[in-house]
Amino acid sequence: MRIADAAPRTRTVVTGTIFEVNTVSIGGARSCFVALGDQSGEIGLLFLGRPIVPGLVVGARCTVEGTVRLDGGRPVIWNPLYVLELPDASWPDLQEEVDR
Repeated sequence: MRIADAAPRTRTVVTGTIFEVNTVSIGGARSCFVALGDQSGEIGLLFLGRPIVPGLVVGARCTVEGTVRLDGGRPVIWNPLYVLELPDASWPDLQEEVDR
C-alpha cells in the first residue's frame, strides 16, 4: 500500500525509507519519533517510552504495520510492528548500526 492511501482508523501495512529520527517527550516519557516516506507521501511512527529503536536510522528501509491516526493532521502509527530490510552492502555505517 502507498503511504498516501493510508486512511485514519484503519490497520495499514506500508513500506518506505526513514528520513528522520528524533527523540520526543510524550507525557514526560522520552519516545522515538521516526518519519517514513515513499514516493506518495510520509507517515510518522511513534515508539512510546523508547527513546531509541535499534536499526531505525535515516536511510533504512522498513515495512510497518499498525493503526493509522491523525496527529495534528499528519498520519501517525503508534508502536507499530516493523521489519527492517537488509541494508545494501554499500552502506557500511547503516550495517554497523543494524548490527548493534
